[in-house]
Order: sequence, then C-alpha cells, then structure tokens
Amino acid sequence: MFQEVGSALQIDIQDLFQISLYDTPVYPNLEKQFAKKNVRYFESGRNAVEYIFRFCISSDKKVVLLPEFLCSSISDAILRAGWKFQYYTVSKDLEIVEEEIEEKIQEYPVLFFIDYFGKNQSQKFLKRLKESYSELVLIEDCTQSIMTKRTEESIADYMLASLRKWFPIPSGGCVWSNHSLPSVPMTCGISEYTFYYFLSQIMKTEYLKNNMLDKKKYLEWMNEGVTKLFEDYSIREMDQVSRHLLAIIDWNEASQKRRENYEILHNLIHKNGKFEIVSELEEGEVPFCMPVCTQNRDDLLRYLIRNKIYCNVHWRLSEEQKSVSPEIKNLSNQILSIPCDQRYGKEEMKYIGHVLNEWGMGRE
Repeated sequence: MFQEVGSALQIDIQDLFQISLYDTPVYPNLEKQFAKKNVRYFESGRNAVEYIFRFCISSDKKVVLLPEFLCSSISDAILRAGWKFQYYTVSKDLEIVEEEIEEKIQEYPVLFFIDYFGKNQSQKFLKRLKESYSELVLIEDCTQSIMTKRTEESIADYMLASLRKWFPIPSGGCVWSNHSLPSVPMTCGISEYTFYYFLSQIMKTEYLKNNMLDKKKYLEWMNEGVTKLFEDYSIREMDQVSRHLLAIIDWNEASQKRRENYEILHNLIHKNGKFEIVSELEEGEVPFCMPVCTQNRDDLLRYLIRNKIYCNVHWRLSEEQKSVSPEIKNLSNQILSIPCDQRYGKEEMKYIGHVLNEWGMGRE
C-alpha cells in the first residue's frame, strides 16, 4: 500500500549509479522535441525567463504582453530584468484571444504566451502574426506541454520551460532558440534552495519505503528550500546531479504512463457533477496533471490532504493580478491540479478517483 500521492517528485539514490545513454548535456528527446539550434540549461524556469529578458531581447519600450493567467514567478522575473508588462486576456479554454492580441502588438511587439495543461497554442494564428508584424518577438512557455508531441516546429523566437515540474530532478530550467543564446556570467555552485530540495527528495523516497520514519523531517528541509527560493534570485546553471538524472529518464515510458493515468482517472470521475475536468486529453498530448474546477476547491483540497493526496493549485493570483477578468478570477479560485504523473499507476489512480467521488457524494 502506498503512503501518499503527489507533491515533489522523489529521487531514488540508486538512480545516481545508473549510466546515462547520452553524454550530458545532450538530451536527444528534448532537442528533438523542440528542434531549435541553440539551448541553455539553468537552475530554474524563472532563471530562464530572466535570462531571456535580460540578455536576449531588446525593446525601446521594454514592455511585454503577458497572459493574465500565469504564475507570478514569471512576472517577477520580468520585472527583475528591468521590463514592464501588460496583461492580455485568455479565453475560458485558455487560448489566446486573437482580436485583442492583434490590436496590442502594434504598440508592444513582444508577446509571451503559455501552453496550458499539455495543449499547445495555435501555431496557425502565431504564424500569421509573425508574417504581419516582422518585428514581433514571440516567447513560448512550454512548461506544461514539454512532452506533448509537436507536428511542426514552434514559431516562437524563444521557448522556455521548468523541467523539475515533470521529472525527479532537484533543479532544471531551459531556453531553446534559433537565435544565438549569449554566454553570460552565472553564480557558481548550487543554491541553498537546490541543496535543500535535493535533500528532501531523497528523504521522501526513504519515508515512502518506511512509514516509521518521521515525515516532518523531510518536510522541514523542503520548507527550508522554499524559503531560500525567495531569498536568492541569482542566475545559475543546472547542477550536475540534475543533468545526470535528466539523462537517464525514459521519455517514452514517462509519456505513456502519464497518458494512461489520465485516461484511468478520467473514466473514474468524469460523471461526477461536483467538479469539471478543465482540459480533455487529445491525440499526442501528454498531461501535465488533470486540472479540475469546483466551486468548493479549498474544501476539496483539504479533503484530499486528509486522505494523503497532495495537489498543486495552478495558479493562485498574486496581488498585482487581482484586476484580471472575472473569468480568470473564478478559474484561479476553483482550479486544482490532480497528480497523474509517471510515478503512479492504476492503483493510485483508482484511489484518487475513489476519494474524489467520495468527496462529491458527500456534497450532494
């Protein structure tokens, strides 16, 4: 019987003894996926964002168009790089509203867009924008769609992702581009955040094997890491441990397992009228998670925690985002990301489905 489901992806110390099939930092699956000439690896996704805006692109106005539904770490990194931003709306299906963008890019020709929950934004529309506005710079955050199959190369000038959201690595962010990616001075060594996060990932593995161990100990180190994350904003390279662990990941197995888990969970809960599945899985898509919405999100979150299922919220709005559209406010207040990643299988999905349906029946 498993101890718990969700939260940080744990690291098995035995994986550090595995021999990689590739010479790091070459990762064929990632490079094939994004098909860009140049790539740089960083400690985090927010490092990747700041690097792009600080060192790669220039603009007289230094204003970027951002989707109003995003993680505040993105806007924070942009501000640290000396830029400002204006929000644009996204539809209830989390797609770019084309008419609004076409109007705004005439004044601010730098567009940052996000692929939400395993789905890529429309390349057809973005290509048309590029053809109409030659100076337009497109930046794609593909953190939530890293493993989704692409039928064509992205039109984006720069692509970025946070890798540790998908894989059991203590750090990892990435930038891909056909433009040159300048070498810049970086802070040497791992951050305290990466150290504590790595430590907690290893400790979590041992705790899951032996419930006699004190869980509070690994949570203590994890919380310490989160604290350090917001104290140190220096740009660093991805550490060697993460590079090794990334190189031994079975990409195809992880993709298949995520799709299988999503399908199992979907079949178990899709008739539950107490919440709505936000994103249906299409051919070739690999789920970041299973996002669901309910008016009683926080009650559901507490119920899942009591049943040892730990979920993220993508995303709670920051203070600066409180002026966004009512639709996005509702989404932020209702959304919950249910884990279905490659650590798990049929038994865990059946357990999650049972707990979700049990919660729903209790709210009739």
